[in-house]
Amino acid sequence: MNCKNLYIHLLYNNVIEYRQALYAEVRFIKNLYLVLTQTGTLPSKTLKLYTKDPYNHISMGFDKNLNVLFSFGRKNLHNPLNGGFVQEGINKGLYSVFKDTICCVYEIKITGEEYGNLKSTIDKFNSEKDHYRYNFLGLLTALFGYPLIRHYHYYCTQFVGTVLYDSKVAEFEKDISFLKPVDFCNLRNSKLVYQGKLSDYKYIQA
Repeated sequence: MNCKNLYIHLLYNNVIEYRQALYAEVRFIKNLYLVLTQTGTLPSKTLKLYTKDPYNHISMGFDKNLNVLFSFGRKNLHNPLNGGFVQEGINKGLYSVFKDTICCVYEIKITGEEYGNLKSTIDKFNSEKDHYRYNFLGLLTALFGYPLIRHYHYYCTQFVGTVLYDSKVAEFEKDISFLKPVDFCNLRNSKLVYQGKLSDYKYIQA
């Protein structure tokens, strides 16, 4: 190959690589945030005794400042048995009381189509939020290896796993009923952006 042909070949390859990089950058136009936490409440301490995991709750949202997050948890600050679909935030509810809550935050690159799927699914949960209840019984049976699907009933990992799977953002190697917060740490197109006290969280562009 002479110098001219070599130059053309290298130029062509550079153009292809540039177009591929540009396509990847344009394709992933939205971010999803998964927030794994351990508050220190009695229920979370009880779960930690069983799971031995550092985090026992998970929320999801599109706000990099974590002011709007969605999950299943307690609807009343002083009544852990009154649970269902909830909107959380870094300075709301339990997090405003348990200032020593530890967390890790994952940022996931998603496409416009995936974002639309996620938004539509979460909006449906939100529009029917009064119908949803926390799946206490399902959580208990899952701890003993038995999945229990109940209409309008979820616990946090069951909710996040279902939404991600139905929106084609993630696939899992185990039954969604058996997912734990730590199972969401290595999803495709994800990266850890923060680890520490939730009250100290501040988004930093990598």
